[in-house]
Amino acid sequence: MKRLQTNTTSKSSIFDRLKDNSIYNIDQFLDKIENGQDGYFELEITTNDFEGIEIARLRNQYNIDEIDNLRDLFKILKSMKKEFSEKEVSNSFKNIFGVEIDKSLFRKTRIDVSDFDKKQIIYKPVDFIRTIINKIDIKKINIDNFDLKKLDSLDQFEFKKFIKVFPIKESEEELALKNFLKQVKELMDVNSNKKEKEQLIYEFSKRISNLLIKTDIAAIFFKVKMNFFYKKDSFEITTQKLDSYFATKLEFHITKTNQFKLSSYKEFKNQFKEVLKKNLEDFYQEILLDSMKEYSMISLSGQKSLLLCNREALKQEMKLELKRILSLTPEEKILVSEIITEILEE
Repeated sequence: MKRLQTNTTSKSSIFDRLKDNSIYNIDQFLDKIENGQDGYFELEITTNDFEGIEIARLRNQYNIDEIDNLRDLFKILKSMKKEFSEKEVSNSFKNIFGVEIDKSLFRKTRIDVSDFDKKQIIYKPVDFIRTIINKIDIKKINIDNFDLKKLDSLDQFEFKKFIKVFPIKESEEELALKNFLKQVKELMDVNSNKKEKEQLIYEFSKRISNLLIKTDIAAIFFKVKMNFFYKKDSFEITTQKLDSYFATKLEFHITKTNQFKLSSYKEFKNQFKEVLKKNLEDFYQEILLDSMKEYSMISLSGQKSLLLCNREALKQEMKLELKRILSLTPEEKILVSEIITEILEE
């Protein structure tokens, strides 16, 4: 068991190391992530509303857990940008509902739509489509001569709730509903085995779910977040979370304009470098200034290197933690001190 060093490295040299291995090392780091030499990126898909299962499905759909180089990241972002564009969404929308998107409702809040209605379609789209299939079958709804007013009041209410989650003019809601139900009826009439039919239902359900996500107000906040870290031992910048501390992040907005242009990879790479360097400089300045504050907030949860913390602030935080053990006798203090030393030497 090695003895703890009694001398500590000066704070200025620690910060110099951080600066040298992050900000001044940006070109070498870009070479690594451009050539897939730093491992899979730490990427997240986020929005301000839909989470859980839906986000997990989108992660799988775009394979963001398998991106380990800058060029593939560029391709995925460009693909997502196109798929979420108003033009692409409008085409998909018309293919299903047979009407144009009402632009006054596109990605806007609607007071007559509940979150429950939306989430039912998004989180359980297959169950939702199966429910409609069963309703058509049991109620013998005539799709060719569909008339919403001829349905019973409960069915009318449920169909109206469904169609209002999409940006459709009120005057075209019944037509859009009829066109949608025609496609559901086609699924019912497909002459194939059960497994193939289930797959068709699943694919159609996913299209409906994706379409709602892309037309809902939550799409405005849809983005891919990329996290960066600095290694615990060398302070070298990395995309790997293991044995590292969080440094900064980049956010790529999918449906609104941001600083990242996706017209060419070269332009994207240059902007990527510029924004990342600026973020790392801001991060460096923030922790440098924080280290000068005697009463700065210190966390012992492993979120930041203690070598970059203010010594007095760190001392106060450790004192608070130890005082939670209650008042100690002199002999108990010796015991606790010996145990802490043993733990740190392991």
